[in-house]
Amino acid sequence: MSHCAPPWCLTARRTRTTTETVVRPHQLQARLDEVAEHGWAVQVGEVHDDVACLAAPVRSGDAALVGAVVLTGPRQRPPLDHLDAARRCAAALEPLLA
Repeated sequence: MSHCAPPWCLTARRTRTTTETVVRPHQLQARLDEVAEHGWAVQVGEVHDDVACLAAPVRSGDAALVGAVVLTGPRQRPPLDHLDAARRCAAALEPLLA
């Protein structure tokens, strides 16, 4: 399944902040496809060398993306073992946005 990014997203100039930063359009499209497939996002060292993050989506009553529960940790220990908790928190927020 391919998630179509808005055209400006794929053509906008992105600044590399680390060696892991996604800057090429095909890399970004691949990452968006991965996020769409998994239903959550993770990054390791893409913004800061020593930081990892994961994000669980928060959706409105009509399923529009309105936010995310984001967990951050050291690169050596990405917070993947807390994914279920992040998803539960996101799901708890959703009725508040209906």
